[in-house]
Amino acid sequence: MQCTLTQLHQTWSGTIAGYRVIQISGDDRVKYLQGQVTCNVETLSVNQACLGAHCDFKGKTWAVFILAKLEDKLFLITPSSAALASMAELKKYGVFSKVEIEDVSTQFQFTAAKDPNNEHSKPTWSVSESDSAVTLYLPGEVALTLSSESATHNVTALFDATLIQQGIAFVADETINEYVPQMFNMQCIPNAIDFKKGCYMGQEVVARTKYLGKNKRAGFIIHSNQSIELKQGAVLEYAIGENWRRAGAVLNHSQFRDKTYTMAVLPNDLAHDTVLRLKDEPDVTFSIEALPYVLEE
Repeated sequence: MQCTLTQLHQTWSGTIAGYRVIQISGDDRVKYLQGQVTCNVETLSVNQACLGAHCDFKGKTWAVFILAKLEDKLFLITPSSAALASMAELKKYGVFSKVEIEDVSTQFQFTAAKDPNNEHSKPTWSVSESDSAVTLYLPGEVALTLSSESATHNVTALFDATLIQQGIAFVADETINEYVPQMFNMQCIPNAIDFKKGCYMGQEVVARTKYLGKNKRAGFIIHSNQSIELKQGAVLEYAIGENWRRAGAVLNHSQFRDKTYTMAVLPNDLAHDTVLRLKDEPDVTFSIEALPYVLEE
């Protein structure tokens, strides 16, 4: 049964689909990943989490991931297609370090829960680990758990929409290796990019984008009052007079029975009252919503 919009801000729990977890272990795990991603793995405390990006040498993003730093390993959680692309690149250079890089997704059930009335919830971006489960506490009062426990109710749409409302974007499928991290606002999310950490893959381009102000695109939260099945990379247009011009592309999205949410890459000077439409389905229109943070270079 498809989720409804009214459930979004209520208490919910269930299974989620479409994600994988890459496990990085070994003596050099922290040092190795530090040189590959935008976030600062070395200064992140054990049992803490953050968002990060894995880029190529041109600064284009293989994956946006949620990083969990555990006692003896690192977890990178990201959409399935991005996980496969990212893991292939991580393994390419990992042969020179004491690291093991594995897709351990089949060892876990992915479940998520939201309880806005829970006064005893853990701090955002913290992690709890037991013998049977790892739980990450994410923005939007959401807990993501990897365990052997299964659930029957699918809450993927609720989980995805909650992260979208927090202004968190993921790449997958057609949007892999297309954008630098600032094009979906990772500089606005605490600890997602550390501009002072030193060298990592794509660092020169990411730094130049910040300090030279060359970025002309940003991530926007948009919604349609229609329930529409979207694909990553679907083209969005906006009107100029009687003509329609390409505006950008769809990133992660969430379809409800009565609405559709998405993060999209658009020109960063686009007026917030701009109406957007899908190029391939012109009758489907989107409105821009306010971001939960201030855009910055």
